[in-house]
Amino acid sequence: MALAIAATTELQAVNIMLGTIGEAPVSSLTDTGLSELAIAKTTLDEVSRDLQKRGWQWNTDLNVTISIDGSNRYPVASDILRIRPMPQFRYLDVAIRNAFVWWRNPPDNTASGNSFVLLNVTPLWEVVLGIKFDELPETARRFITVRASRLFADREEASETQHGFTTQDESDALTALDSEEAEDANYNILRSNSAMSIWAGHVHPTPRR
Repeated sequence: MALAIAATTELQAVNIMLGTIGEAPVSSLTDTGLSELAIAKTTLDEVSRDLQKRGWQWNTDLNVTISIDGSNRYPVASDILRIRPMPQFRYLDVAIRNAFVWWRNPPDNTASGNSFVLLNVTPLWEVVLGIKFDELPETARRFITVRASRLFADREEASETQHGFTTQDESDALTALDSEEAEDANYNILRSNSAMSIWAGHVHPTPRR
């Protein structure tokens, strides 16, 4: 019986990267005997973070409530890469500063930009989260692996024969990721329309794809 094809693990991704400079694979990401391992892992994290902060269906949560602290501030968890108010709260011009939500256009009598003392409603937020590599969809893992491998090989000055991936490989991986994102967005729109049809009392809701 053939084994099931599993998603790329973080260890496999790092070993692919090491292979681009002619290094043998490692059995653990905690192996301290190879200096290139730490560089590869850092590069993989860098590319993953850069990709994820764009915000995708799979790492964006909607209508999130953040508890205010004793100083009337909204602390931002370390795994939040980006935050913005939901549409009904877009009058709040905010940014992340020093691990808090920073109110960039507070009323004149507000003590400071990170104090929401005068806000008598609880905002809802759209939050982009940083997700661990092994929790990402496979298309994202593939792009991150290809992109990180190219950066790693360039930084380690690997030869063209060792490089392994081309700019076309990277472009193809990003195209696959964008296509999946578009398909998921269309599916969610259809599902939302289906739910609305059911709520409105239709006998036959919009079919799902």
